[in-house]
Amino acid sequence: MHVATSSAFKENAHRALADAGLQRALARSGTSFIARRAAAFDAEIAELNQQWRQIAGPTDVLAFAAQDEGLEQAPAMPMPAWIDGDGEGEPLELGDIVISLDTAARQAGEHGHSLERELLFLASHGLLHLLGWDHPDEASLAAMLARQEQLLATTQAG
Repeated sequence: MHVATSSAFKENAHRALADAGLQRALARSGTSFIARRAAAFDAEIAELNQQWRQIAGPTDVLAFAAQDEGLEQAPAMPMPAWIDGDGEGEPLELGDIVISLDTAARQAGEHGHSLERELLFLASHGLLHLLGWDHPDEASLAAMLARQEQLLATTQAG
């Protein structure tokens, strides 16, 4: 999945997402992951939302798992490199995360924090979806939001 970068705003957002620290936080787990991130505007993400979820209008973040279909036939999840002792494991590709910059900017203002923090929050939400988390009810949403806050706290440390 690739959403073209068409402005300095998008370029800066891509940089903020790349530098935000989620990869550093995940690296502390001992396994390397790849989750490609893309920035879009409301019109672009609304198109993706309609195409993939049959929901009209923009959303803040979409996650597209690399191995979504036929998981029952998929090979076992790769183990962290430190388990086999060679320290040279292939990174596990999780999928793509697309974030609406328009919506992120609005939400940052509504919540009274920076755009960078909102982008991190949305990237962590998409990442958890790629890792299999979902929130069909209030209890699972609360658990997911708590995990996002833990991830955000980890990105701020060191």
